[in-house]
Amino acid sequence: MGKTKIAWTESVWNPVTGCTKVAAGCQNCYAESFARRKMGMWKERDFCDVQVHPERLNIPLKVKKPAVWFVDSMGDLFHEKVPFEFIESVYAHMHLASGKNYDRHKFILLTKRVERMKEFYEKACYNPVSNEPLKNLFVGASISTRDDADRMIPILLQVPGKKVLSLEPLVGQTWLKQIEIDKIDILNCLTGEIYDQDADRIDEENKMDKIDWVIVGAESGPKMRYCNLGWILQIARDCKEAKVPLFIKQIHKFDKNAKLKLYKDIKEFPKDLQVREWPEELKII
Repeated sequence: MGKTKIAWTESVWNPVTGCTKVAAGCQNCYAESFARRKMGMWKERDFCDVQVHPERLNIPLKVKKPAVWFVDSMGDLFHEKVPFEFIESVYAHMHLASGKNYDRHKFILLTKRVERMKEFYEKACYNPVSNEPLKNLFVGASISTRDDADRMIPILLQVPGKKVLSLEPLVGQTWLKQIEIDKIDILNCLTGEIYDQDADRIDEENKMDKIDWVIVGAESGPKMRYCNLGWILQIARDCKEAKVPLFIKQIHKFDKNAKLKLYKDIKEFPKDLQVREWPEELKII
């Protein structure tokens, strides 16, 4: 809880801990591994034991210095076992922590359960004072493969507010300009444009919201799956073309002995991948 080594945020806040695996990116879950190695609470508890922690709701309110917070690095706020009433409380506390002119705390909230997040926005109260999205919150999906992208991104784009994609761990080539919708149309999620697949032209009558920030990174850990530099390079080019901020967290390269290595120091990235950008709304880092 508090300060973190995650490069694209400053602090973590875990009102929910524990999770269950639902996607390809969950295979070598970093949170599960971290819990077993570093956190004593898990010695007598399975990581799949999802728990809510009302006593933690006030944590950001106690921190006076403005910060960017990653919500639930050790769980998923939209897990099926987390009641909507508790999620409403989390949102209320994010609102309270925003400051008078939204100049205090900012929040990044990622989920692999975008269907339930969409349901929450449709059925529950996501802003304690209005129906407007929280201005200090980026909501997003954590995806690892093209199948993840085709399934989750069209749903994410139906959720109001600023949106972020976390392509981490990226374990398969993912085309952000070619998201398949109902196996009929093609979506460029960086611009919101929808293409008629048969006619190969923009459907002027239909347009979706767009992604506002992209984070991408290779998998870490002893069982890390290979992330091709070309996959990340294509994402970097597409984001640059669409003027969408991009943050490249870490990459894979082979050393002189042909052993796969993880690189986190941006100075060791190829020049075209030395990109770490934040949206203007989060620039208190």
